[in-house]
Amino acid sequence: MRNSWGVRLSRFAILAGLLAALALPSAAQTVRGSIGGVVKDPTGAVIPGAKVILIQLESNRERLGETDTKGEFAFFSLSAGPYRLRAEHPGLKTDPNLFPVLQVNQQLRVTVDMEFAAADVDYAFVQEAPELMQTSSATRSTVIENRQVTQLPLDGRNFFELSLLVPGRRRRRKARPARCAAISPST
Repeated sequence: MRNSWGVRLSRFAILAGLLAALALPSAAQTVRGSIGGVVKDPTGAVIPGAKVILIQLESNRERLGETDTKGEFAFFSLSAGPYRLRAEHPGLKTDPNLFPVLQVNQQLRVTVDMEFAAADVDYAFVQEAPELMQTSSATRSTVIENRQVTQLPLDGRNFFELSLLVPGRRRRRKARPARCAAISPST
């Protein structure tokens, strides 16, 4: 009996060891990545205390950070995908077109080069004109604003009249009965 107890114990120890060995590599695998780097001014000097903004483009989630005394920053545990990165510091501006793409389990290192900002800068935001004709589809759609609905005199409660606000939409005319002229045989 003593011999079988020792065999069982050694089998259990071997099995436990194999399971532990198989579990170790899976604990090290991750799908999260990180983006880190350094922020520099036009002379190449690092900028401590700069505000760093990282925006995930797919979810529009924003993360804020700040550079340390060495001008370095880091964002950890990030999902894979495209990001927008910018830095802010008084008197300096960053390139707004910095779009790093983070891959699975990647530690991405980025250098953010800042430029001197102009003293008096006026920004004008211009809204693009809507596309007048959509050539890729035969569907027609528009957004009817609340102001248009409240100011439109509707005939009764027929909400289908709101479709008349869509550009290119015409009111359908009722069909008239066809008029037939009597033809008399000529003799």
